[in-house]
Amino acid sequence: QNEKDGKMTGAREDLCRFREELEAISRKQRRSFQDEALVVARLRALQEVFSSRIDYAAAAARVLDEGEKLPGVLGMLLHKISVRDEWEKALESFLGPWLFCLLTRDLQSAMEAIRVLKKQEGGYGIFLPLSEISSAGVEEAKSLAKIVGGTPALDAVDCDGEIRPALEYLLADVVFCSSLDEAGNKAELYPKLTFVTREGDIIAP
Repeated sequence: QNEKDGKMTGAREDLCRFREELEAISRKQRRSFQDEALVVARLRALQEVFSSRIDYAAAAARVLDEGEKLPGVLGMLLHKISVRDEWEKALESFLGPWLFCLLTRDLQSAMEAIRVLKKQEGGYGIFLPLSEISSAGVEEAKSLAKIVGGTPALDAVDCDGEIRPALEYLLADVVFCSSLDEAGNKAELYPKLTFVTREGDIIAP
């Protein structure tokens, strides 16, 4: 009887061990599926962003091909600025499609360019009329960005004076940070600003 009881106890122990191993395998498999789903979701998001940027860039190129027909179009933002090498990724991450926006002198020039795109069925563009840019809050944001530490985005990007208002409109409240920890710590102290890491991570209000 004792021998039989011992075998039963051993069998129960083996069964418990097998169940634990099976559960461990199941957990590992679930994590694998979750990781795979996360990777697929990220790839899809990147593909959508990449495709949208191609579309905006192509539309901008079609407008610029019109040349003298659209004298109020000043050019694509990407071609009008220069950024310090260390912050290129941060700027690209934050501005995204706005890098391919077309700067125009006024609203009428933007409307004319949009009509050209529609006539050509040339896709959708982003237009930024300089005459319509409001300076409200810009100086306050610029001043705050300078005192928090890090690198104010406006200090890392150069452009001609004519389009400076466009950069201030887009970047006045943006600060570049060396690391995610730095960005997170500053975001807690200055919730009105946007912080972008060297790798392109963004913490925004």
